[in-house]
Amino acid sequence: MVRHYPGGPRSSEVTKQLILDVAERLCAEGGVEALSVRAVCEQAGANVASISYHFGNKQRLLESNRVLRRLHFLREWSHEQEQQIFA
Repeated sequence: MVRHYPGGPRSSEVTKQLILDVAERLCAEGGVEALSVRAVCEQAGANVASISYHFGNKQRLLESNRVLRRLHFLREWSHEQEQQIFA
């Protein structure tokens, strides 16, 4: 589904990724305790209901962010291991 926002249309997946990116940045800046759903949505240019739609609630948004960070770390680590093995 494509929604229209200032700056052009944006797909549901793009909105979800923007929410994740903003939440990750805000967590890095102020910690998980300081994370505000309203601030995330405001900075991502999303509706507050987007959190419920994409994640269910704030806790699941935070869990999604943790999982994505772990996956990113593991991919980088795996790539480094491959380079060392095949170097």
